[in-house]
Order: sequence, then structure tokens, then C-alpha cells
Amino acid sequence: VFAIAVLIYSTLWLFVGNALYTYIYRLDAFTYRVAILGSGATADELQTVVTNILIRPLHRVTAFVRLVPGENRRREEFQGLPVLECNPASLAETVRRLNVNAVLVAENAPAVLHTVYPQLRRLRSEGIAIMDTLSVMEIYTGRVPLDQIDEQWLMETEAMARSPVALRFKRICDIVLTLIGIVLLTPFALFIAAGIKVSAPSSPVMFCQKRVGLFGRSFVILKF
Repeated sequence: VFAIAVLIYSTLWLFVGNALYTYIYRLDAFTYRVAILGSGATADELQTVVTNILIRPLHRVTAFVRLVPGENRRREEFQGLPVLECNPASLAETVRRLNVNAVLVAENAPAVLHTVYPQLRRLRSEGIAIMDTLSVMEIYTGRVPLDQIDEQWLMETEAMARSPVALRFKRICDIVLTLIGIVLLTPFALFIAAGIKVSAPSSPVMFCQKRVGLFGRSFVILKF
């Protein structure tokens, strides 16, 4: 009876907690407001990704911002949302007026983006998240579209992923832990080797194979 009561209580608590959590993060006070820099197919894809109802807190796209020369003005709507045509020099001011938490960069023209990088950095320093298309896809879907991966992204990924200090520390830990493992597991390894020889006298004790490791370097793996 006690086990059934605990099970019912846990199920109800899980249901009520999830419902309360969903309700709270759908309130306007907790809504994550997003502006998308650019318009077109890429911007449409980003909107679809971040407005998924399963994402918490709820994300709401407030506007699309298109960089154009001349005066700032509101033109047409895209996907039912306003498209703000903005002079590159006033991008930061436009984003501040929208009162958003994040700017998703769907603009694919490097020459245009280069002119607004200083303003994007300033917005980031003010606490507004700035994410490009690949970052959005990786964070929200756990996947990176292959057609959007270029040499620059690969180089930046390699640069961010590799720290000489971290690699050296990892190498030292690998060696130390391996030596400790060899000492502790040697009796078990001898027992396994004896069992292999008893059950199959003509078979080798160790399986040996050449494999490719880091940076394409080959190494020999030994295992039972």
C-alpha cells in the first residue's frame, strides 16, 4: 500500500510540476524575446527552430531587421511579423528599442555584416545574446546543417576546442590513470588470459589491430 501511495504521489507531483513549469514559462514575464537580423529562407528557418513549443522558456520573435542604406522605416510583414528596415549605423539603437534578449543573425552577406560587427559586440556587452545561424542550429537542435559548414567555421571550431594547457593536463591524467589501472587490473588480466588459453589453446590471448587516432596517426590496440 505504501509503495502504491508513493507511486501515485510521484506521478501526480510530476504531472502538476510539469504543468506549473509550462504555465510559468509561457507567461510574458518569462518569455525570451528574439529579433532576427535578416529575412528570407534562413530567417524563416531560424524562426521555426526557436519558436518550437517544446523550448523553455517560450521564445517569441518580435521582428525581423533588414539592413538597408537610408532612413529607418517599417516596410512589409514577413511570416506575420514586422520587417524593420534599418541603416547599419543605427542597428544597436533599433535592437535596444525592440527590448529583446537575443539577436539571431540570418544575414549571409559578409560585406554587410562586417559593417555592423562593432555594434553587435556592443550589444553583446550589454547582455544581449548574439548568435549566428550555425550556433542557433547547434544549440537548439543539437545538429549542424552540413550545407552551412565552411572552412572558416571548421577553423574557428578547432581553435575554440583546443587549449594546449588542457591537452597537456589531459595527457598527464591519461598516463597516470592508465598506470594505476594496469597495476590494479593485472591480476584480473592474468586470470582472463589463463581462461582464454584453457578454453582455446590455439587462439592468441590478445587481439591486436592497427587503428587511426588523433591527427591521422596510427597506433596498435591490444585487448582481450
